[in-house]
Amino acid sequence: MDSREKVIHTPASELVIDEPANIIEEQEVVDELYIIEDKAVIFFVLSKSELEKLRRELGSSYRYETDYLFNNFTRQSKSFNKLLSKHNIQSKLISNKKILIKLKNGQTVGFNRIREDQIMGEIISDGIQDPIIEFGMFRNKELISIIEKYFQIENLGFMEEEKIPIQIPAEEKMNLDSVDLVIEPDSLETDI
Repeated sequence: MDSREKVIHTPASELVIDEPANIIEEQEVVDELYIIEDKAVIFFVLSKSELEKLRRELGSSYRYETDYLFNNFTRQSKSFNKLLSKHNIQSKLISNKKILIKLKNGQTVGFNRIREDQIMGEIISDGIQDPIIEFGMFRNKELISIIEKYFQIENLGFMEEEKIPIQIPAEEKMNLDSVDLVIEPDSLETDI
């Protein structure tokens, strides 16, 4: 019995991203602005058309890595959505270009994903404190810690630690045998 975890590849075009409702298939139109007013952890990511453009720019040699990254980010946002709903914290995966965070004291904080040249990240806000805007993808354990500290939650809940492949399978690209080496995050000496 093989104890290695199998990595399942899902094409980026099949990702389920909660995009704004006014999308036209041929010429995609994404709402410019998403407004955050209450307790929320918002995961932002490229729209499907932006992702396809990125894939074309990177070329087929990076197709697997691109799909792998966006699949994991989408999966992480869904997992956190379930966890955060237990604490009455809104969580959503969006592809809007601009985000406005309204605080209860009347202040607003704006974020422009395009101007900041970011493909994915998280926005954490409770409507009272200054929001946290992070770029990229955290490990589950790190993101839980940030959320618990920000919202002053003693125990957000259990989430499995992800397994991180050291070597991405290459058989799709080269049609050769390859080995998936998987390590546990706690055994890493430095952050990746």
